Order: sequence, then C-alpha cells, then structure tokens
Amino acid sequence: MEGFVRTVLGDVSSESIEGMVLVHEHLNFDTSRIKHDPDACMTEPETIIEELKEFSRAGGDLLVDLSTTNTGRNPEILRHIAMNCSNKVVCSTGFYFGLYLPLVAITSSANSLAERFVREITEGIDGTDVKAGVIGEIGWGQQVLPAEKRVFEAAVIAHKATGAAIITHTYFGLNALEQLDFLEKKGVNTEKVGIGHMDLYPDPDIHFEVAKRGAFVCIDNIGRTDYRPDSERVEMIRFLFEKGLGNKIILSSDVSRKSHLHKYGGHGYDHVLTRFVSMLYEAGFSEDDVLLLLHENPLRLISISGE
Repeated sequence: MEGFVRTVLGDVSSESIEGMVLVHEHLNFDTSRIKHDPDACMTEPETIIEELKEFSRAGGDLLVDLSTTNTGRNPEILRHIAMNCSNKVVCSTGFYFGLYLPLVAITSSANSLAERFVREITEGIDGTDVKAGVIGEIGWGQQVLPAEKRVFEAAVIAHKATGAAIITHTYFGLNALEQLDFLEKKGVNTEKVGIGHMDLYPDPDIHFEVAKRGAFVCIDNIGRTDYRPDSERVEMIRFLFEKGLGNKIILSSDVSRKSHLHKYGGHGYDHVLTRFVSMLYEAGFSEDDVLLLLHENPLRLISISGE
C-alpha cells in the first residue's frame, strides 16, 4: 500500500498499518446542544481509551474521528487518546451541516474555508501541531443550504491541494448521487471520496451507481439496528460483491452516543470486527473479502500520496 496516513501523532506509512481500519467513527463527539439529548454528549476520553481496548483485541489498528467544529472535535483530546491506547487515530477537517455549522462556515467564502482546511491538514488545528488527515464529515441536509455547498466547494479545493480524502454525510443516503455529481463536476478524484450513510437508504441501484463511478459506498452505521438490522447490511455488501464492486465498500459503525459504548450497554467500537465479521463469514464471505473491506479499502481511501 503506497503513501501515508496522517495521524494525530504524525504521519505513518500506509504499509505499516497491519490491522483493521474504521474510517467513520467518533471518539469525542457532542451534538447534545442541538438534539437536546444528553446521550448525544460523548466526551469521556478515559472511557474511550478503555473502550478501544476491545477494538484492539479484535484486530483493530486505526480509527478516523470524523467529528468537526461544533460537534466536539478536540485535537488535544484525540492526541491524549492516541497516546494512551494502542491504536492510531486520524483527525478530520471540515464542517458538518445545517444547524451544526459554525458562524464562520456561514459567513466565509469557499476560498477562505479552503485555506482553513488546508492549514489544518498541513500545519495544525486550533494552534496545535495536530494535523488533520481527512476532510469530513461534510454534509448536506434534506434541502441543501448555500453554506453547505460552499463547504463542499472548499473541500474540493483542499482535496486538490493536499490529496486528502473527502468523506461525506448524506441525509439518510438520499442525496448520495447529488453529492457525487457535485464533486465530480468540480474535478475531484472519486477514488478519494467516501459517500456516507449509504446503508440508511437501501437502494441497490444507487449503491451500484456510486461504486461504478469510483467512489466508496460507506456502510457506516453497522450495529445501529434502530435504523435497520445488520443482516440487511450483509445483503447490501453481497450485492456489490456480486457486481464485482467489493473494492468500493467501506465499513464502519459511527459510534456517536454514550449509549453506543459498552460502558452504557452499547455495541462498542469492536462490533464491526467481531459480531458483524462473524455474520459475513456465516454468509459465505472469505477472509480475503474481510481484509478487503476492513483493511485494503479504507487504506486506499485515506492514504495520501507521498509524491
């Protein structure tokens, strides 16, 4: 695997990452102010360090924290977590969507936002030397706001300047093709795009279209059976494998609430690597298939060229 991954503790060669990778997670996340729900405040770094022990025992190596400004992103906390666990951690740059957008995202030009994203990738975040390794999760709501489009425009500029991947948030998967259309027209390398929450909109034709056009189909709410059973996610994956597009799937669990953690009775960061992988094996997938889904595919998405 060529290139490197930019973690909160520095750059590491992609080939040095030997374990499993989850590219849509949250280690410090807080949307409680908007949702008026204390469960949506997951800001317990010492708890997270303990929770990640299970992820490591299950073969986990690296996680990407897609928290943003106004949803709990904190580079110092991520560095603390990374220094006190056996996992590599990647921080992101970008802004979320809708009511979660900070004032700067609403009032700034795309070029100004892009300068900020590039600076956070190449120099550091919020006065620290912790650098972002991906752009995300940037999102659109059910009705796309002008500010949301400017964030996407800025992401395109930053992607072209740095080679960092773009990982999106869709509105339950409904605007996946619209996001991909926008990014393609702006000249983004779709091999470096992950379209988020595709498992929340189980339309195989749309999954096929996203994958066929080169982007990654993110099945990233695994374990969230309040949305749909994991058995349906297995069938989504089977469909794309049957179409020869197994190399265009990303798996993750989007842990983002206290109730998702083992401490509070949830499925934890290890769910994908334990229970869900067992489901894949029971469904006839091979060890090579699992390595493709949880090692090769995510590394191809988030690795930055060394050129």
